[in-house]
Amino acid sequence: MPLCTTRLPATPHVALALLLLARPTGLTAQATGGEAATGTLSGMVLTDVGEKPIANAEVRLSGSTRAVRSDSAGRFELSGLPTGMQRFEVRAIGFQPLRQSLVIPAGRSMDVDLLLVAEVQQLNTVRVGAEPGVGVRKPWLSGFEERRSYGIGSFLTETELEKQDPSRWASAVAQHVPGLQLVSYNGRASFGINRGLISFNNMPRGDRMDQSQGAPRSCYVQVIIDDVVRYASRVDEPLFDVSSIDPGTVAAVEFYSVSQLPARFNRGGNAPCGTLVIWRK
Repeated sequence: MPLCTTRLPATPHVALALLLLARPTGLTAQATGGEAATGTLSGMVLTDVGEKPIANAEVRLSGSTRAVRSDSAGRFELSGLPTGMQRFEVRAIGFQPLRQSLVIPAGRSMDVDLLLVAEVQQLNTVRVGAEPGVGVRKPWLSGFEERRSYGIGSFLTETELEKQDPSRWASAVAQHVPGLQLVSYNGRASFGINRGLISFNNMPRGDRMDQSQGAPRSCYVQVIIDDVVRYASRVDEPLFDVSSIDPGTVAAVEFYSVSQLPARFNRGGNAPCGTLVIWRK
């Protein structure tokens, strides 16, 4: 069967390119004796520039528990899918998310290459201090230590985090910050606070997909990673899954309530539930 290639351009709402390589690769689940046929979505998650593989990207069937992560080569396979038009979501740290509808053929595998566009990151000016190498190796460190010296907010240093089990870094943060909770649902996790003052109707609660996955109502905090806002704590905004962060890369964490938030991290929103800032190694 000939190879059918279709490129879907990026839009203001979906800032990525999706290269569909639709080729049947044999029967994945053939209907027999009245059983419903299923299909498979497989392929690779790649960068749009240079088409380099993206590891640990999540590919999820919207509104269901069916999800997989790409391996070190960017490959993934999501089997046992209902056939026909289905909606999928692809998320990876440092890249803009995708929500895309695809037709899953009955009893066949649909191969796709997903090309993700990197998020735009504004770099701050780095001043190298008297200690050689510190400003170059960890440009965020001097600012982190300066804010910590003011005694406003909650901080976990790299030394403190290294004493914890890396896989439990998020739990350690929740235990360290008064009122902060690690809200888990359907294999995902987000940070919420139980000390904020916000009306029930305006409480950030995730989007419809998050709610279909069982995300409870909570005052979900704004999340900034390496100076990039990953979750702005807006109503109906998709929640950020903190379990998608490689636990071995977390170097330091700082948390601020609404009244404590430094101007550096005020990105135009009110962040009504507080702000969690994560620095990676």
